[in-house]
Amino acid sequence: MPKSVRGLLRRAMRHRIAAPWKRAYYVRLLRRLRPEQDALFCSQYVRPGEVVLDLGANIGAYTKILSGCVGQDGQVHALEPIPETFGYLFNSVQRLCLRNVFCYNVAASSQTGLGYAAVPEYKDGGQNFYQAHLANDGIRVRIFRLDDLFADLSPSFVKCDVEDRELEVILGAAKMIERCHPVWLMEVCLETQADVMKLMRAHGYAARKLEKNWLFVPAGPAFGAVSVPTQPLG
Repeated sequence: MPKSVRGLLRRAMRHRIAAPWKRAYYVRLLRRLRPEQDALFCSQYVRPGEVVLDLGANIGAYTKILSGCVGQDGQVHALEPIPETFGYLFNSVQRLCLRNVFCYNVAASSQTGLGYAAVPEYKDGGQNFYQAHLANDGIRVRIFRLDDLFADLSPSFVKCDVEDRELEVILGAAKMIERCHPVWLMEVCLETQADVMKLMRAHGYAARKLEKNWLFVPAGPAFGAVSVPTQPLG
């Protein structure tokens, strides 16, 4: 998510704006959104009519961008597990008439069932929904392996911002990756970076470090030429 959007989101959460005002605020925010640098790769790899996933959609910054990329004949499947944040996402999708977007109040993980999500607080009060993450306790949320949730779906592109749980997402998407090898735009935490790189290499990907995220593209002659310079994993 762009730093400017993150800052505005943080201020809104700190002041505990009433839900109806927050919903209206986020709609206005998304209407004037300027994509961050990494988001430019969405238009390079996503074509009209394609199916894409937005994992950890939050209020919908990337959801809106991807909706424009796939056009009226494409589909964006946006996952956001935190109930309150999901409400803002769903409202914005409706108000912005993003008819190609499908919203799911769930989290992607390595297993399917029920889990927990923690919402940290700012030092001076207020919940930090931007850094909400799966945890051992907290808010009850539904979790799904992507292989279970989208067993018949073949996305071409996956944006993944799941607050340190990207390894679990990949493990739960093994069949999907084998089936269609989507391009991934992924935020990778330092703690699991080595494991993520090893696993993505095993799935046949090469990677490029962007400003904030990692771009993973299928590598090798079986998938054709990579259209941007990448650095081999290893």
